[in-house]
Amino acid sequence: MTRGFFVTGTDTSVGKTVVACALVRELRGAGVVEIVPNAVRGRPVLRVSESLQKDFSLHHTLSLYLLDALAKLDPTSPTHALDVMSLVEAILENPHAILIRQLDKAKGDLVAELKASGVEYDQRMEALEKVDYPKPNAEFIYGTYDEFRVKHPWVAGENVQPKSIARDMVERYAAFNGYVQEYGLGRSEGVLLRYLTQAYKALLQNVPEVHKDESVRDVEGFLRAMLSRVDTTLLREWERMVAVGEGHVEAAAPDAELPPPDPAADPRRFAARVRAELHVLVKALATGELDEAIVGLHAEPDDPWTPERLKAELEPFFAEHGKLEWGHAARLTHLTELRSTGARTWTVRQTLVGPEGDTTWMLEAEIDLREPDPDDGPLLRMRRIAI
Repeated sequence: MTRGFFVTGTDTSVGKTVVACALVRELRGAGVVEIVPNAVRGRPVLRVSESLQKDFSLHHTLSLYLLDALAKLDPTSPTHALDVMSLVEAILENPHAILIRQLDKAKGDLVAELKASGVEYDQRMEALEKVDYPKPNAEFIYGTYDEFRVKHPWVAGENVQPKSIARDMVERYAAFNGYVQEYGLGRSEGVLLRYLTQAYKALLQNVPEVHKDESVRDVEGFLRAMLSRVDTTLLREWERMVAVGEGHVEAAAPDAELPPPDPAADPRRFAARVRAELHVLVKALATGELDEAIVGLHAEPDDPWTPERLKAELEPFFAEHGKLEWGHAARLTHLTELRSTGARTWTVRQTLVGPEGDTTWMLEAEIDLREPDPDDGPLLRMRRIAI
């Protein structure tokens, strides 16, 4: 995919030139483009910075604001990855059908709480008028955007839109189907799927690598793993186009089907995807959603895993530790060991965590990419849950 950006301006040629020059200055300041000598042309030329990922793209109107605001985040904050996700969501269009349901649920939860506390009707109604759907970091987002807008008058007709859909799902490691049920989105599943796909693409392409630590890559991996469990059609076609642009697969004729992208082409994304699939699997095991756990495993007809088999493998762990943790402490990077065992084969071990901390128990799986997977499904081939 070609790295690029949109240039928008006024109706006059002079106005367009002025805006274009201003945009170029901002892009240089943000490290997106650079001026380099060109012996052939005899004068310097403008090019996209080679430090950016090959699929970097500014395809949202407020992408430049995103770059500006990312530089103002504290990379040492324990919520850094979530804060990056909030900035990404703030430049996306509002999926109103989902936000309405979030607001309805927030009001319903508040009414139940106030009634239980004996609050009078008039006071309840007054409190409900102040309820809104979740907007994490709204003060920071509005504040940084106001500063950005003063310096960049060409965005006067646009505004940021803080919200928390992708972030909410990441924080709670929520499954797509569970989120649909929780908010009553049965008639809006397509809206949710499109929005999450847009959020994943924007996080992957609009956020420069310099702002991505392991926690941000884990968020990418979670969104990718979650989307792949729902409907990989949109995801797969987009990733195939990216793979062609990066040279990982050869371009095909317009009417020909592109081969699936190589999951291991980018080692960091590959490791993040593996961790995410493991973390989603651990949560499903911990919460007893064993059917959901099976969905996250690579299907092996000769050695199938069933809910009953998973339950039997887990019984000794629960007998010893009582509870399987799946929160932040169970998702620390050091708990995942990914080891190459041959040409495009790996063994992966996930240390399991109980109430008292790390245990000697682990989940062991294999990954085999020697043959392309036409469905680009889960990578994990479960082997055992044991000490």
